[in-house]
Amino acid sequence: MPDGLRTYIEQAEAAETTEDLFRAFDRFTKPYGIDVSCYHITAERLRAVPVETGLIRENFPDDWRETYLARHYEDIDPVIQQARLEAEPFRWFDVEDKVRLTREQRFFLKELRRTGLTDGIAVPIFGPMGTMAYFGLGRLSGTIDLPREDLLELQFACQVT
Repeated sequence: MPDGLRTYIEQAEAAETTEDLFRAFDRFTKPYGIDVSCYHITAERLRAVPVETGLIRENFPDDWRETYLARHYEDIDPVIQQARLEAEPFRWFDVEDKVRLTREQRFFLKELRRTGLTDGIAVPIFGPMGTMAYFGLGRLSGTIDLPREDLLELQFACQVT
């Protein structure tokens, strides 16, 4: 196990507050080119959880958060929909090659880019008793081009979190 991941696991286990945990998470993900992230529970007992209830943490740009909630993008977000079907991390904009998108979903992805989120990784997370969650790991400039090993390391860190 890489030293960075081992250190992060130790910090995560020692975290006394949610803020401590996510501060350690942000430090761990920064070298991978991650600028922002969100974590939310998408299903419990295999039943969908509304974004307002399931959103645990996010530090996306304020204008994107406000737009996402005001326009109810959670209803059409193709990245989260695809994350429910995947077992491994994938790049946000690769969803365009995975499924046939509606006009609204294509507009959503354009809006995502327009607000400055230039690239990102979707990380599906699975918990006990049908709990499913999602980490969105985003970049505010440039692209995220990581080898599969790094993506799986990020997934493991997300699972620990």
